[in-house]
Amino acid sequence: MPWMESCSVDERKRFLRAALSKEESFSRLFRGFGISRKTGYKWLERYERFGGAGLLERSRRPLHRFAL
Repeated sequence: MPWMESCSVDERKRFLRAALSKEESFSRLFRGFGISRKTGYKWLERYERFGGAGLLERSRRPLHRFAL
């Protein structure tokens, strides 16, 4: 049986569908998806604020560089 491939955005969409359906408690969803409570609420907030674009990977590069 081949491995099932998925990217992080697909997993976030799956999590959000489950969270928005409200069929399970958030605690159970966080454990099931292997994410922290903080991460789960962060994704929910970004989705509410930016829609699907909020689920995309973000750069970790600093916005400013300090000169020494």
